[in-house]
Amino acid sequence: MNEQNLLPEQMNPTSATDAVTQAAVVLPQPSEVAPIHQFRSYDQGVVDGLMQNCTAPFESFVEAYHRNEWRQQQVAALRLEIDQLKSEQAKARAERAVVERELIGRRKEWKRHDLRLGQLRRVEDYWREKLAEARAHREQWRNNVHDYNLPGAFLLLVFGFLFLAADYALCLNIVADGLKVGMNGTEPGPQAHLFALALCGLGMLLKPAYDRLVEKPYQEGEGRQRFAWVILALAGSVLILLLLLGVLREELISALSDSSSNVDPNAITLDAPEPSAAAPFALSGWACAGIVLSTMLFALAGAVSLGICLPVFHRNFRIHWNRMRSRFWNRKLQEAQEQCTGVETQQAEADIEMKALEQQLTRLESTIQVDARLLEQQQLLQVQEHSGMTARIAVSQALYQTGQERGQKLTGKVPEETLYQQAYTGATQPEDGARVLELQPRKSSNLFGQRTRPFVALRRMISQGFRKQALENDDVNIDYYG
Repeated sequence: MNEQNLLPEQMNPTSATDAVTQAAVVLPQPSEVAPIHQFRSYDQGVVDGLMQNCTAPFESFVEAYHRNEWRQQQVAALRLEIDQLKSEQAKARAERAVVERELIGRRKEWKRHDLRLGQLRRVEDYWREKLAEARAHREQWRNNVHDYNLPGAFLLLVFGFLFLAADYALCLNIVADGLKVGMNGTEPGPQAHLFALALCGLGMLLKPAYDRLVEKPYQEGEGRQRFAWVILALAGSVLILLLLLGVLREELISALSDSSSNVDPNAITLDAPEPSAAAPFALSGWACAGIVLSTMLFALAGAVSLGICLPVFHRNFRIHWNRMRSRFWNRKLQEAQEQCTGVETQQAEADIEMKALEQQLTRLESTIQVDARLLEQQQLLQVQEHSGMTARIAVSQALYQTGQERGQKLTGKVPEETLYQQAYTGATQPEDGARVLELQPRKSSNLFGQRTRPFVALRRMISQGFRKQALENDDVNIDYYG
């Protein structure tokens, strides 16, 4: 059993025998590091028994000694705990500084991610609006000009240019042969070509008029009847032109027949002179009307053909253009979404790291906030140190009282106040006071002076013999006996 773990309350003796036995059992071996007092309880009991000393001082010495040992252990433990608290506090403060720097960096990084995410969100919204706009335009153009397809538009385009070319040829013939403008001999010059091209271009003015008056209302569903009347008028004009061309063909055939019938086949010999140029053919009114009507129809047909086919081409171009823009903007939108996803992932990681750092910072704050506990331990340390000082004073007083009592008994001079004090303080041993009173030396009434009583001399001899034996055997701590 480790005697040093016993509490001071467990060291209170109830009698002299218990005090001696308890001292022999409880007292530890003298410490080699910093011993306070080295003693032997058995030897102390023998001496006190021989000298009939009061056991109260030694019991108070033992109790104070063990209380002092216990308090020294408590003081050492408190000092160790205080040092550990201070070390943990300093370490936690250093870690808190590092964590705070990391937390500030993570917050700045999170702020950068947030700003970048806001920019990407705005870019994403912009491309999404553009994509919706392109899709709306594409659907709008798909719903327009739905009565014509692309192959028909190509065919109308070809015929439109053919109509304009025929109109140009007729205008050139009229300018060169009829008006005699810009002729270089028998060939039309540049002026004739320019004049004919200008006349042909007049027919192009009919295209915007046709678009605004006929084609656009027809596409909007408002001018269906107007478009039908225009188509019927053109069809009637074409029929009239075909009729006039048929009359012109009959006239040409009859003229050729008349000219061939007037030629004598027998008059044609090898040496006959070449026939002169044929007389110019006189055009009738039907022929002139057919030529004029054909010129007008060519211009109108070209304008109508271009007015029908060009919106179809424009529609298909706009549809494909918006499809290309939709693909481009969709790709941009996907890139923006991928960037947003990446930034959101980084922001989420930064957020998780921030929360972890905040938890760590909270833990470090709880570790650092030990000022109250540290102050409490320091106050307890002061109390224990003061109690240890009180215990050491009690030890010294007990040693002094024991040594004084022994010295007085060895010299045979015990003051009366000491005897009365021993009588009153020996509450657990009421016989000690009477025994001490009995042991007090008495004065002789011999006229020749005082003499030493026999038991006093015997006690001195025993004490001297015991001291001599103790010095020879080194069994008793003489320093303890003063």
